Amino acid sequence: MLAIIFISLQQILEIMNINFNTTLFAIYGICFGANYWNSNMDDDFGETDLTGETEHCLQFFIAVLGISFVWFTQDEA
Repeated sequence: MLAIIFISLQQILEIMNINFNTTLFAIYGICFGANYWNSNMDDDFGETDLTGETEHCLQFFIAVLGISFVWFTQDEA
């Protein structure tokens, strides 16, 4: 059931031309919650971003299973 949803979601996003990745992973223990991160949250330490993209990651943790959604957006000029 979940696989059908994720495959359908990826097909829709491919049509919309969005670079999108989904990963399922095991959690060693029990965890419930959500996590969001993007590459603008990191310290730059004087480095310049040559790609012009921002990476986003949204994760959901449900007991012993986690799912991660990763996508990229173009930075505004």
